[in-house]
Amino acid sequence: MEKIGVKRVLGFLPPAMSLEIKSILFGRLGGDEELGEIRLISGGKCSMIHKRETLFLSYSPSEEEMEEILVKICSGGVYAYRDTIKNGYIPMGDGVRVGVAGTARYDEGRLVGISRVSSMIFRFPLFHCDFGEEILKIYRRGIGRGMLIYSPPAVGKTTALRTLAEAISGEKRLCIIDERGEFSCAGLPSAVVLSGYGKALGIEIALRTHSPEIIMVDELSSTEASALTGVLGVGIPIIATAHGGRVEDLLSRASTRPLILAGFFDVFVGISYGAKGYKLKRTPLSRVKELVGVGEA
Repeated sequence: MEKIGVKRVLGFLPPAMSLEIKSILFGRLGGDEELGEIRLISGGKCSMIHKRETLFLSYSPSEEEMEEILVKICSGGVYAYRDTIKNGYIPMGDGVRVGVAGTARYDEGRLVGISRVSSMIFRFPLFHCDFGEEILKIYRRGIGRGMLIYSPPAVGKTTALRTLAEAISGEKRLCIIDERGEFSCAGLPSAVVLSGYGKALGIEIALRTHSPEIIMVDELSSTEASALTGVLGVGIPIIATAHGGRVEDLLSRASTRPLILAGFFDVFVGISYGAKGYKLKRTPLSRVKELVGVGEA
């Protein structure tokens, strides 16, 4: 059975490339349900990731074909997506996001878009979570003021958040700040999903109009600090994700260090993947603060 997002993306690609991808998926266990990524490189080696294995393709789209794909994705209205394109991505719905790279265009020192698209990376949502029971067990032990889930890119942060959302949405009033449209495909009948909102604005609207009991935010950045202060001030737990291989990485980054030291999160969960599969590491706030020598909150 084809995932809707995969079927749509294949319809945007050159027919020969789409056929090659379908042929590969047909012969592999799990088919498109286990497809995590399609990576297009104009004039280079294209690839796809299936069950964490990188598979290279023989077809490589030309620069003209890349432009045609971009126009199709945007339904002919590329200008309507200028704000997300200049930030490096386009939300496609069905939980699919495409990262777009090319030549940056500036106007009076301000990034206004890109031209000559050289690569596109289609990211597909994975609904099966190999560590789902474990992440739920950590959540049910109690998260206090919040939980921060971290991992290197493409290891499972968003999948973990989606798994928790499915469980929590039937138990509590959940608001998800879905800036990049990655949760529109999830089965969350009782969750409020604020899709397309910037994180800071989304958090403000959630607090003001939706009386949430828990707020979820994917991939924190430094711009969320003031909005999170409001969340903590009214006693609403937040579950968020951030890039990092170790807690020390979070403490060295301007986007997460202030939030950690301010006590926004009681629990930190690291996700890693190796020869033995996925591994989760739970670290309490007290241990994290020992790493920077500031003691208990």
